[in-house]
Amino acid sequence: MWWCETGLPGGAAVLVLHGGPGGRTRAAPFSWFNGLPVRCIAFDQRGCGQSLPAGRLEHNTLNTLVADIERLRAALGIAAWGVVGGSWGALLALAYAAAHPRRVTGLLLRSAFLGSDAEVARFFEPWPAWLGESGAAWLGAARPTDPLALLGSTNGAALPGRGVSRARVGLAWQAFEEAQARPGGLRATPEARFKPPEPAPVSQADGLPTPLAVQLHYLQQHCFVEPGRVDHWVGFLETALASRPVALVHGLADEVCHPEVTAALSARWPHAWLRWVHDAGHDMDAPALRNALTQAAHQWVARIAALSA
Repeated sequence: MWWCETGLPGGAAVLVLHGGPGGRTRAAPFSWFNGLPVRCIAFDQRGCGQSLPAGRLEHNTLNTLVADIERLRAALGIAAWGVVGGSWGALLALAYAAAHPRRVTGLLLRSAFLGSDAEVARFFEPWPAWLGESGAAWLGAARPTDPLALLGSTNGAALPGRGVSRARVGLAWQAFEEAQARPGGLRATPEARFKPPEPAPVSQADGLPTPLAVQLHYLQQHCFVEPGRVDHWVGFLETALASRPVALVHGLADEVCHPEVTAALSARWPHAWLRWVHDAGHDMDAPALRNALTQAAHQWVARIAALSA
């Protein structure tokens, strides 16, 4: 496992969980805590970023990631830490907090994602119109099916077309995610269409990029979350974290992780502090969302410090 830390060595510990699944540690979340007396720690999840082996899917589940977090905490000698998670990282943060509530001093969740099939389906809903028949033909598919169906399932189901190029699917998937991450996503620009690269890229390997391979692995397995499990976690944490700081931040124009998810969390957690960011999409580097997250981080850390004083 690759991990890193920054900030004040003797400060309050804060764990930052990256998104994905299949993402990597980025510098942006550390900047939210600049000037604060905190020790920020992050790690690249299994198969991700600089953790080895890259792209490994064996023993790569939500439960094993939760166990990795706890091993890291114990190895660093940290009694408890505040946990920050964005997008997929928010689901991982919930899973960890539910499993080890006494190890969590507070939660800061950005653009929450809870791993449901409905959330995934909503994200891919614009895909057929965006890809179009010409895009599907470029991929080698008979029709503009979304990537999860296009790439088959882990139970040995046949692919829709034997001529499907996984490498080209990866290129299209990355372009789709970039379009969806902008404010309003593809619903704000329904006329947008996929434009295949010309000339087509040449590659010796016909595979998905590592981040997408990990993401596909999780999405095909429903994020390794049993039906009703997240609802149980949310209900449990309403009581378990009632006296600890919980902050929720979400862009109202987010089409990757829909605001209704955070709205539902807020309704279940009346003690949580909620901040909506108007005209902000999923990109945490966008100024409006970055500023809101910085303000939330400062207030969140101040509340953690006050409780531990």
